[in-house]
Amino acid sequence: MVKKILVPIDGSPTSQEALVKAVNLARGLNAEITIINVTFTPEAYFAGYTFPHGIQLSHEDSVEGGRQVINEALENVEHENIKITKVVEPGNPPQVILDYAEEVGIDLIVIGSIGHNPLASAFFGSVTQRVLLKAKCPVLVVKPNEA
Repeated sequence: MVKKILVPIDGSPTSQEALVKAVNLARGLNAEITIINVTFTPEAYFAGYTFPHGIQLSHEDSVEGGRQVINEALENVEHENIKITKVVEPGNPPQVILDYAEEVGIDLIVIGSIGHNPLASAFFGSVTQRVLLKAKCPVLVVKPNEA
């Protein structure tokens, strides 16, 4: 039974679509949602997820940016009567998502198929692919809605 849904959000259109899908599922299943944004850190650089050379953000700015990404995603989704938890964590996105899901007992991860870093995906493998391969719970991959 699905009672806890995790939705990684990076501000991309497919992560937004994943949130919409998760909200609809949560409404039908009477489940709660946790939205997670993984902020970039220097140690995540080697996994292909970082800002261009020379751009640095303080931890506080990075966390605030993550909160803003989550809040903007929620502005575009009707989510009344659904318990939503917001989480911003630093680190390597796939590993943080996987660790969080296991630590809190997530029943389902709903994730967009294409995020904000397609170039890094070509060389290092996408966040979605890594989550899909290593998650210990079911993963629903949401593809872009092409009208």
